[in-house]
Amino acid sequence: LGPVLMLDRERCIVCARCTRFGDELAGDHALEFQDRGYKTEVCTPDGGPAESKFIGNTIMLCPVGALTSQVYRFRARPWDNKPTPSTCTLCPVGCSMILDSRDGEVMRTRSREDKAVNDIWMCDKGWFGYEYVSNEERLQTPLIRRNGQLEPCSWDEAIALIASKIADAKPKGKLGALGGNPLTTEENLFFQQL
Repeated sequence: LGPVLMLDRERCIVCARCTRFGDELAGDHALEFQDRGYKTEVCTPDGGPAESKFIGNTIMLCPVGALTSQVYRFRARPWDNKPTPSTCTLCPVGCSMILDSRDGEVMRTRSREDKAVNDIWMCDKGWFGYEYVSNEERLQTPLIRRNGQLEPCSWDEAIALIASKIADAKPKGKLGALGGNPLTTEENLFFQQL
């Protein structure tokens, strides 16, 4: 039904939890029922991919596993995963989430109930935006610019360089940095205190 949403029609019990979520909570009408009686099936309004920023929640709501994540599907069994409570860092809301990992690799993310922040819901950035963590193109070691070139270094060397540059700049009143959306509210507060 979309780039991240897979439907196994034979499992669907036509409970309407997915369609009601889209209509009543997300307000996007991403899924609807087609036909009546024994021919009733879940589909998208126009027959194209489901258009929603909250499709991960419909997967979570499905009581029989008819709606599943194409990203996570068949990667691991839920009981093989190690759940770790965390905070989503992909926008400034900082939704509470669970990282499910297996053998040190993030397999999927799930929303975690936090009435003060995100209740039980999470946007699709949080549900499906974790794959960058294990991307092979991601930097694996810090880099320091030497003679105009970026060269790999140890973490101790990189942190020592940063600390010395901050110490040199602070007395001159010339310390500046950019925070903003990628940081949680707490991280922004600590950033200001620095």
